[in-house]
Amino acid sequence: MAYATQNPTAPAPTAAKSFAVTARESLESIVVAFALAFIFRAFIVEAFVIPTGSMAPTLYGQQIIHTCAACGYEYAHDVPPYALAGRPSDMRLKCPNCASERDTIPGDQVARPSSGDRILVHKWPFSVGGKLGPKRWDVTVFKDPHNGTVNYIKRMVGKPGEFVEIIHGDVYAAPLSVVREKEPGLIEEMDQLRRDLHQVATGKLVLNRRDMEARYQAINERLIPYLKIQRKAVDSPEAQKSLWFNVYSRDFLPNYAHLKSQPDSAVGWSPRIRSVEVLQPEQLDAGRIPAEVRRALEGKSWSLPEDSAVVVEKPGEEWRIAAPGGDLLIRKEENRLSIYEAAAWAAWDTSGVDIKFKSDSKRRFDIRFVGKRIEDFYGYNFNTLLPAVPVGDLRLAFTWFPEAGDGGLVLEMNRHKDRFAAHLQADGTVKIEHWGPDAVKPVLIGSSKRDPFRPGQAVTVEFQNVDFRVSLSIDGEEVVASTDQQYAPDLRELLSRNGEDPEQTIPSQVTIGGYGMRFRIAHLELDRDVYYRSTPISERESSPPQPDQPLAGYRRAQNPFYGWPGWGTQGYPIMLREGPINEYFMLGDNSPGSKDSRLWWEIGPHLRHLGDDYQLGTVPDDQLIGQAFFVYWPSGYRRSWTADVGIIPNFGRMRWIR
Repeated sequence: MAYATQNPTAPAPTAAKSFAVTARESLESIVVAFALAFIFRAFIVEAFVIPTGSMAPTLYGQQIIHTCAACGYEYAHDVPPYALAGRPSDMRLKCPNCASERDTIPGDQVARPSSGDRILVHKWPFSVGGKLGPKRWDVTVFKDPHNGTVNYIKRMVGKPGEFVEIIHGDVYAAPLSVVREKEPGLIEEMDQLRRDLHQVATGKLVLNRRDMEARYQAINERLIPYLKIQRKAVDSPEAQKSLWFNVYSRDFLPNYAHLKSQPDSAVGWSPRIRSVEVLQPEQLDAGRIPAEVRRALEGKSWSLPEDSAVVVEKPGEEWRIAAPGGDLLIRKEENRLSIYEAAAWAAWDTSGVDIKFKSDSKRRFDIRFVGKRIEDFYGYNFNTLLPAVPVGDLRLAFTWFPEAGDGGLVLEMNRHKDRFAAHLQADGTVKIEHWGPDAVKPVLIGSSKRDPFRPGQAVTVEFQNVDFRVSLSIDGEEVVASTDQQYAPDLRELLSRNGEDPEQTIPSQVTIGGYGMRFRIAHLELDRDVYYRSTPISERESSPPQPDQPLAGYRRAQNPFYGWPGWGTQGYPIMLREGPINEYFMLGDNSPGSKDSRLWWEIGPHLRHLGDDYQLGTVPDDQLIGQAFFVYWPSGYRRSWTADVGIIPNFGRMRWIR
């Protein structure tokens, strides 16, 4: 049987497009691509370059990355434009980890800094608003109130509809709705003060400083009952993680031996009780206790009786003295005599990166963080002569390896007169105790019982006191935390003293104790929280809107607020209004090096149309651009074959912005 084969008709050949048609379609595709790119940039995501270090170390401006010669800790250092004027000189550094000041950056390297971090910014969530709109602790890009053509980036700490005040480094807020109900007339008084300050800024009014201070004092006195501390760890845990700044990391153990000169005091953990700068080893060798040693121990449980005997362990190097609180060990260390509790010296081994403890005694033996004060020091800042201020919000984090014994581990830290101790016992019992000001006995914050800590088990521990909330976390789970009833700020006490004055604040001390166990501590880190300073307005006159702008035709204006307290700082709250103008308050993470809402006094041309509806120190909602979310290009690696240009991607420093 024959089958007929069906032969389909072949398609007709397509006529070749003319060059004009091809060119037109290509041009249309390019135009559409550009249009889509512009739409994407305008409404979705836009890239920005960080111009300054006001957000360091979260985000870096123009900088040089340096590795400390003493401890190997890597950190960025600012290179401001004025440092590049003329022939740059060598730059002296201070390590934020080990406090070594032996490193310098040569002038020729200073002249070739890396550019600031390049970031991506979400725009559409702010446009949508609602739950996607601006939130406290967001890292936010907005228009500079001084110059609308310049973009700034800060952290949003105040939002519309509240009073905001910085007190002892923390942010406090009071809802306008509550104040309006409880204190009729207070909002109107604050609004009139706001208008008067605007009149001063525009030269229409000279406001007496004493009058201003009296008005602020009266307002703040009535506002105190409604101010509540804003807790980052509760409201935005990811932001809090970004705002923990390194005080000391044990993973970067200093090695001062190769340096030409030793620091006055090595930074680290030590069982040392006291140190004496005056060396008199010959007296100890002769069996006599130097007067400086006796004075150093006065008022302590190791006070020495007159007849205390000296046993020479190593002539000229080491001596043992019997004391009521236990034997003391005195050792000659560089240019000082260091005093130790002999039993603690034997129990703790702090010579390596990992710290080891071994004692069968039920008596507790401690090591302390020594060598530097816990302050808001930034290794990034160009001017390291700026006086640092004491910080009491701290975090102690490490990995604990119990090895044997039924004893425990004790962690202690203080904020001014409040002292806290976290206890971890081998049987799995954990608790936090609190000694309030002038307390004789501790009060239990809380306790928890878990499975016993097994020998060889790695346990991650995090003990923190931040924003007047103390907590203990084990293996990433918070097991004990304080409540407002147990631990809360006393605003009247805080406002009665200057928290930035070391003479008015008890320094923070951190202690680790052990008893009846053998264990090891690894990856030990001590961090401090950001401290927002109550900085006064220090500019005498206006600066050009852009640093590199020629001064021709530019007229500097005298600052009528020179020397005044910053907006929203301690004792000088700011009221953020909502609708029709929604106002925001912005602060930089690098508080001593940030010109932010506290310090803005110039009104740019783009805001002058608002008249006295614009409030100094705020950002209106129509000036917001978006939320920063990713560093896509940090400073790249440099090599000789790249002509010393950082074009090699540094993937390790690409990061999410929190």
